Amino acid sequence: MDEYQNQNRVAVWGVPENTRWWFTVVFLVITAASHAVFWKFGVYALSIELVFDYIIKIGGSSVFATFTVIEGGADRMPVLVLVKHSLPEIDPAVPSREWRLSEEGRARSRILAEKLGRYDLDVIVSSNEPKAVETAEILASVLDIPVEVIEGLQEHERSNVGFLEKERFEQSIVRFFSRPAELVFGEETAEAAFDRFSKSVHGLSDRFMQANVALVTHGTVLSLFVSRTSGLEPFATWKRLGLPSFIVLSRPGFGLVETCWSVADTGPRAVE
Repeated sequence: MDEYQNQNRVAVWGVPENTRWWFTVVFLVITAASHAVFWKFGVYALSIELVFDYIIKIGGSSVFATFTVIEGGADRMPVLVLVKHSLPEIDPAVPSREWRLSEEGRARSRILAEKLGRYDLDVIVSSNEPKAVETAEILASVLDIPVEVIEGLQEHERSNVGFLEKERFEQSIVRFFSRPAELVFGEETAEAAFDRFSKSVHGLSDRFMQANVALVTHGTVLSLFVSRTSGLEPFATWKRLGLPSFIVLSRPGFGLVETCWSVADTGPRAVE
């Protein structure tokens, strides 16, 4: 068990499938009423959402309750995993916001899911762009957790910009990061993109207060957010982010925990 999992151990109690519905009802009523049960030196906080989600999936044939063990009464450290979508099928004739994953991108998403398994994720939330949605759906399928799509997590708005060669595109991104208050690239300033993305992230953090959340998004807005919350240089971060990749932040303060710049990496790198 690695250091991250040791700090965030999860105890799972399973009830056999032949358990009757009366047990399910009584269990949920009691735990919902108490919500937190003190036993010995730990606090067990019930994740009601996971119970209902699991019951729906299995048709009510068993109860599966997940408790987070918090030793010594300390709060569990939930994390936010910011994921850059996987490799798309690049078509210069189609706006980038409409690109879908390539076959290689789908394969990489399954590898990504294996790497994310160590974070005990509770839910995946995605940008509404197809390449992000497809990445999120593969992750959710492999990890067997819910996925939802929301507004506000999409890439920097630049639909008025056609396909650019790599050098010109990178020069535009440099200007975008270095002059955040000016409209120098696309239809959104860096300030506006950050404000829109940050508002969505904080809303999700408030909504899933004790959950471990993976957020599938895009390189530019991801780099903007971590540069302002964790101090990383935005363009260098943008350049390093692979397809896919992820950065782990603590919550509620969004401190930098780990980085994985590419699924080809041997493992996430802890930030000292």
